[in-house]
Order: sequence, then C-alpha cells, then structure tokens
Amino acid sequence: MRILTSFSLWFLLIGISWAGVLFDDFKAPRLAEDIWWVKTTGKAKAEIRDGTLVLSSFDVPDSIFLFYREPIGKGEPITVEVRIDVNTNPNDGWLGFFQDFPGKSHNNSIINAMKNVGTMFFVEGGGKSVQPRGEDGKRAALLPLDEGFHIFKIEVTKNEYRMFMDGKEVLSGNRNDEGYIKRVFYITPDGFDNFYGNATYTVDWVKLSGPGLPDRTVGADVSPRPALAVTWGEIKTR
Repeated sequence: MRILTSFSLWFLLIGISWAGVLFDDFKAPRLAEDIWWVKTTGKAKAEIRDGTLVLSSFDVPDSIFLFYREPIGKGEPITVEVRIDVNTNPNDGWLGFFQDFPGKSHNNSIINAMKNVGTMFFVEGGGKSVQPRGEDGKRAALLPLDEGFHIFKIEVTKNEYRMFMDGKEVLSGNRNDEGYIKRVFYITPDGFDNFYGNATYTVDWVKLSGPGLPDRTVGADVSPRPALAVTWGEIKTR
C-alpha cells in the first residue's frame, strides 16, 4: 500500500508540474512581451487601454496579429478562451490556431493557407456573425453576434476538438495535427496588408490551459500565483 501511494503521489506531481493555466486580463501597464508577440505592418498597433488590449489597423497597408509566443506541441491538449468585442471590425477577422508563425509576410495567399488549415472562429465582415471552422474541414453555419463582448473557447484534446461561443458548443470534430507545422494561437482583426483596413478588436482577457504552459496570471490587480509544485515533506504532512 505504501508503494502504491508513493507511485500515485509521484504521478500526481508529474501532472501538476506539466499543467498550467496562463491568464492575462491586460490590466498591467504594458503588454507582457515574454508571453505575446505583436506582428504589425504599416501604422497598425496594439495598446493597453482601460484594462483591455486594443488591436487596431487603420488603412489597407496595415495589418496586425497577436500571437502566443510558444507553439503548441503536436498531440498536446490545449484550451483557449477569449473574451473579446469584435463588432468594431468593418471587415473580416479571425481567432484560433494558425498553421505556423507567418514570418515576414502578411500576403493574402500565404496567410489564407496558414489560417484555413486550423481550427478557428472566422468573424464575418462588420462583426455581425461568426463561423466556427474545424481542422477536419467541418464548418458550422454562421452564428449571429450581438454587439459587445463574447467569450469564444476552443478545446483540443488528444483526439478531438470542441468549440464554444458564450458557453454553448457550436462545433466539434476530430483532431488533425497533419496540417500544422506548429500549432500557434493567434487573434487578428486585420491579417492582410493588401486587402483589409480600418479594423479594431478589443480583448478583455485571454486564458490558455494545457501541459507545458506556465501557471501564471498577468495583470496589475492580481498577486502572483503560488507555485503548484510541493515537496515530499509537505505531502507527507497533509
């Protein structure tokens, strides 16, 4: 029994050390650049404003992406949740998983190929509706959006994906890592520097959870999370 208990605690510790929840409510004075990478062209910019992250482009030569800096490993489970207002975008935008980091290019043909392979929410022009799209080729019907903030969630397990909008499941299917070079989480109100223009998304918060992610909360009004790892001595006294 003592050996069995030791093994159980060991596996518990392994699971704890590998799992993490990264939460950013954008209440810090500036964007955490060790977590996020903002890729822009032209005069597009990202700025912290009133406890939100505002992603803006202003004319056709502009484009902007927000990336989580670390790609998600093939086969690893990952869940992303975003509370975001997309109604200020007169064109199309997207959030979800990219095929890879796009490098220097924002060109239409390259960006389209990278986004269409992945699981994503495609926001129709004007932010009046959204279409969930899966990495197995499935596409749901357009879902109407009221003005204001909505919560979008993508949950990818070992074998499947599930997509939710405001707590309601809207699409599910089979996980397919074959199309990914690197699975990269991103948000963009304007991904094309030669097509779209004058677009803004307002992001209230982002939460990512899964193995390998740091257990970290970012924001001015929160205290650092205590480390999840515990010592054997602490376990034995509990």
